[in-house]
Formats: sequence, C-alpha cells, structure tokens
Amino acid sequence: MKKRKMILSVMLLLSITTGCAAGEAKALSDSKGRMSLSQQIAKCNSKESAIFVAENGIEKIFGANKYALAGDASYNQDSSIQPDGWFVQLYDEDWDYAVWITEDKNRIHFVRGGEAYPLEFISAQEMKEIIESEEILDSAKALVAEQLGDDREIRDAYFDNTEEGAPHNSVDVTLVMEDGHIYMLTFYKDGTLRSLLYLE
Repeated sequence: MKKRKMILSVMLLLSITTGCAAGEAKALSDSKGRMSLSQQIAKCNSKESAIFVAENGIEKIFGANKYALAGDASYNQDSSIQPDGWFVQLYDEDWDYAVWITEDKNRIHFVRGGEAYPLEFISAQEMKEIIESEEILDSAKALVAEQLGDDREIRDAYFDNTEEGAPHNSVDVTLVMEDGHIYMLTFYKDGTLRSLLYLE
C-alpha cells in the first residue's frame, strides 16, 4: 500500500508540473443525446457521482474493467496544489489511476501509472523517430474517433513539447476538434497511453 501511495503521489506531481493528462469520452454534442462536459461536471455533486464518472472514463479510455477498480474520491477547495473539484484515486491489479474533475473549468483529466511502466528518458534521436513515424499521432486519432466514439472532425493534430535539448519522458499529442474543444494525450515511449485531458 505504501508503494501504491508513492506511485500516485508521483503521478500527481508529474501531472501538476507537466500539464499532461486525460478526458471524459462521452462529452459530445447534445444533439446525440449525450451530456456536454459542463453538464457532467455539474452532476458531480457527491463522492459516488465523481467515482462513477471516473470509473466510466477509465473503462472507455484505457480499456480497464471498471468493476475491478477500487479506491476513493475527495473534494478539494482552495488547495495550494490541487484545482478545485473532485480528485479520484482508483487502482486495479496493474495500474494506479488519478482523475481530476475540475469545477471551475470544463476539463476532466485522467492519468495512470504502474510499476511495469516507469517513465523513461526519451533521447532526441528516439523522439525524432517517433515524430517521423507518426504512429503515436495516428494512435491518438484512432483512440478518440474509434474507442471514444467522437465523430467530430479533427481540425488539427500535432506533437507537443518536442523542443530539442529539453528532457522528455513522454510523447505528447494535441488534437483540436472542429468546435475548438481539445484532447491532450500523453504516451509512454512504447506507445502505451498514459494520460488524457479533455478541455471543453
């Protein structure tokens, strides 16, 4: 349990310092009978509802079995390190998950980490090869369109935070949808999804 808490603490620190992360996939247009992100956040008025949103997002984004997840949620207000809103910590046999459901901004952020996936340094040459292959970029597009079922047109898609000379331990991708809403995804070096942030 001590090691699990340490992993979650590292995930929290990395999320705050890098701005990387994850989003709720069902936040599409009302014309399709689905709630907007702001509507979902408004309904997160209890620990149970926050955990429900987190579990469903983790299942849809990462393919986890939501019935195998355990954990808790807490509400943060006026914290020096956490945004106002719900912070949900869940875990299963392989992964630790952290979910931020932010109250004053229309965003949901999902991050996961595990002992089998430590953050590894990505060399400049490795990053160059990753960008040139575009496999991770294509993977991000497919995840949003197919796995999350978002049929809006992707207006722009690009690798982010790829400055030469800067240290990197993840591959960041930004997708801008036709209505201006944004997905920001981060991947481990091998292409495994680490986090997803959805901004409405």
